[in-house]
Amino acid sequence: MNKPKIIQYLFSNCFLLFIPVILFDIAFTKYLPEQYLKNIPHIIVPIETTVRMVLIALSTIMKINIQDKKGKSGLEIYIAGLITYFVSYFVLINYANTMIAENIILQLSGYWTAMIWLIGIGLIGNRIFVNKVPYHHAVYIILSILFGILHTYYGYILLA
Repeated sequence: MNKPKIIQYLFSNCFLLFIPVILFDIAFTKYLPEQYLKNIPHIIVPIETTVRMVLIALSTIMKINIQDKKGKSGLEIYIAGLITYFVSYFVLINYANTMIAENIILQLSGYWTAMIWLIGIGLIGNRIFVNKVPYHHAVYIILSILFGILHTYYGYILLA
């Protein structure tokens, strides 16, 4: 790959869509209530981590495509998912000892909302860079849903 192709690849793969989440998590996870910051030895942890790594790795070969209807819908879902994810953190950080303490859906919002922006990435990256390799965006969406379920279950165990 020559330099212009490498630069084009770096700025057009779906991993870029993870960067706001990574930066946000680095900046704000430390402010979550203590019960969210525990590490637990459970079989779900390596399974969830494996699915997370597959999603991240797959995003590096998925091409950002917001030119068609599917990609535009994906961008809207991604942005809505990011906003929901970010807001869920701020609610958990600022209101953990209020009504949230009694509402499991709100307590787990930092876990299940990740599935929304991941599904958006799946629709945005509906093509891959690797020629002659069969791919359908449903693969990423199914893995995103699986991750969302595993991640939420991990949170449920953590908070139980």
